[in-house]
Amino acid sequence: MRRLLVVALLLEACGRRATPAERRRVICMQKMIEQGQAPATSFTLATLRDACGPSFGPLFQPPELGTSHPDNPIDRWKYFADHGDMLCSKDLAERLRPMQWQRLLAACGREHFAVPRGLEPFFSESWYVVQRIGAWLAGQAADSGDRAGWAAFYQHAGQGSYALEYPLSLPGLYTLPGSATSSFDTGTRSLHLVVLADRLLVGAPPRLRLVPDGVRALVDGVPGQPVELGAVAGALARAAAPTLIAPRELPAGRLFEVLAAAPRVDFRILVAAQGLRAVVHRAPLAQLDAARKSQLAGKTVNDVVLALDAIERSHSAGPAASGPRAPRAPTRPVQ
Repeated sequence: MRRLLVVALLLEACGRRATPAERRRVICMQKMIEQGQAPATSFTLATLRDACGPSFGPLFQPPELGTSHPDNPIDRWKYFADHGDMLCSKDLAERLRPMQWQRLLAACGREHFAVPRGLEPFFSESWYVVQRIGAWLAGQAADSGDRAGWAAFYQHAGQGSYALEYPLSLPGLYTLPGSATSSFDTGTRSLHLVVLADRLLVGAPPRLRLVPDGVRALVDGVPGQPVELGAVAGALARAAAPTLIAPRELPAGRLFEVLAAAPRVDFRILVAAQGLRAVVHRAPLAQLDAARKSQLAGKTVNDVVLALDAIERSHSAGPAASGPRAPRAPTRPVQ
């Protein structure tokens, strides 16, 4: 079916050879279908960027092979800032550090990124990339006479969706603890558990979906539905490494109470890596032994994460691991 869709769209040229612009558009559409139906990886956003270059400005060209680190969000930010339409003002290149998405939103306004009112905390790299592509494709569809071909495309694209990063902070619910972890895993492939002082919530990660007029945010699973402490293990029984979300000031004792109620659940805690991006910590919470938990009992989730940072450092104290690492920076979330 996917091949038939691509062939049909290529034939839109009505018997003539497809232009380079038409071929680029079809490649973008095919990649959007593929990536929307595949698990997200650290390369997903770079793959979409490179396949859908015109979405980020009429002169945008993807980086030449071997000149960038496509799995590194800092590298991607810099490339968008230098070559795309991400910055509403060029002086922001000097005023903002890489990945300060909330400050970028505050500087440029919701309209620049088509962020609906109330969804500002979800603005992130994923939002920027998918929204720009969705808007560009909507414009292409409006200029085309092939309504049937575009309807088929959106039908296929609508069967998938794209991971959207968790917010660093949600008013009234949480601000993530800061961390020096080198993780790039956004924790959006499983269910999540929000641990608050007075309640627990089980939910699903935020997503984006392509629609004919652009994109639609799927955020009904955030923060989630109430669950009793004794039912946590059952609610997450089929979730692989669920993401645990807790406010940085939450007492560590409350966190350990939840872990004790679901001892077989392999929780990964969501943190603000370098204060800039919501990711799950590389060190699982299960690596906190009884002695460490005893030392942390009277402290907060922020102290728990600092302990996980120490565990991660101890495990990486040998020869340098391959792959990109985020630079050290302030660990408090940057808004």
